[in-house]
Amino acid sequence: MFLYIISIRISVFNMEELLCTVEFVEEEGVFVAKLQSPLGGLREYRSASFDEVLDQVMIELQQEFEGVL
Repeated sequence: MFLYIISIRISVFNMEELLCTVEFVEEEGVFVAKLQSPLGGLREYRSASFDEVLDQVMIELQQEFEGVL
């Protein structure tokens, strides 16, 4: 089993804000990404390919934060 958690934060004028948390888990050959953010809430992506799950998360984050940062 594999577990990896990423938190993305931004600091502006010494104030830090959590933008999102991404958790990657591998369970019995299936990769799961759990993405949580204040804007989009909790979402989950599954695939037999880690690259596919990572691509889904990257696309989702690009769309969510486009024009925000």
